[in-house]
Amino acid sequence: MAYIDNLLICLPYMLVLFTFSGLILLRIIRKFKELDYIWNELLIFGCFLAVTLLFPLMVEIPEWTVLIQLLVVGGLFIIPLIEYRRIRRWTKEGEFDKINERDYEQFIIKFPGEYTSARDIRRKLYHALIPIVVIVGYSIGLYIGGPINGDTIGRFIIFNIGFALVNLFTLGDLLRLYNFKYIPGWGVNLFTSAMKKKELRSYSSPPGTIVAIAIFFVLPFPIFASVAMLIGVSDSMASLVGKNFGKRDLKAGSDKKLEGTIVGVVVGFISTLVLCFVFSPLWRWYVNLLLALTAAGVFALFDYIDHPTINDNLSVPIVAGLLMWLIAHGFALL
Repeated sequence: MAYIDNLLICLPYMLVLFTFSGLILLRIIRKFKELDYIWNELLIFGCFLAVTLLFPLMVEIPEWTVLIQLLVVGGLFIIPLIEYRRIRRWTKEGEFDKINERDYEQFIIKFPGEYTSARDIRRKLYHALIPIVVIVGYSIGLYIGGPINGDTIGRFIIFNIGFALVNLFTLGDLLRLYNFKYIPGWGVNLFTSAMKKKELRSYSSPPGTIVAIAIFFVLPFPIFASVAMLIGVSDSMASLVGKNFGKRDLKAGSDKKLEGTIVGVVVGFISTLVLCFVFSPLWRWYVNLLLALTAAGVFALFDYIDHPTINDNLSVPIVAGLLMWLIAHGFALL
């Protein structure tokens, strides 16, 4: 009943997400034989579709916020329209060199392929933004609403910021892959600093990561936040430590370092344990321990597997979230 009651007010949000899902699926169908990361893109499509269908269960949405979010989304869509007018003006004035500068193939050729710690840190900061928004937003909600309304307000804050970020990153990715010339200069710089070279022919990390985590927004907050921490902090710490201080390969032929994986596992375990004890102090200690071991175990497993065509920013939150959901269901935490 709650799903049906919320469906109408959630419809504008769902239409936006469904449009993104459709465009992602269209690209998969059109370029099925050309895509190197077909499973990755199918996972992203599945995550977007799942979030779209789960949307009415996620949060209580006051009617007045629908208008605000639609204005935000509309504002984002104005950006390519402005660039479209600029391209038309350049065409009329014969400034084809400026248009050629926005050729995507040229962007790929000029893209810096070598690893630098500065670029990696900037990339990891985008990932860290996710758990920061989740934990800070929820804490503000608890402070404002107290024990009665805190959860609702906290989730409402996370939802609004998260939805805006999903739109920003997804629209940017779709423009990059469908019509790169309509991305402004600051957007090009953003992609240059946030992407890996292997992502140039596919989607960048943020959109898929956010929606993969968002699937578990309906679960108790410690589980949802733990999934966000696994990617935003554990994975980032593992990567930075491994690349800058790692000495031993995790396995033969792998770029991953044992030292980085150990740091990621420890951070994942401790962060999950702390989140459970702080935000759900009534949960039994052994349930918290089991959840923490699950989060750390999933991180270790996928860091070791290191599948070349599936982004662990998708696989880790999906598998960890599903297993933690089963544990929560088994111990009647839902």
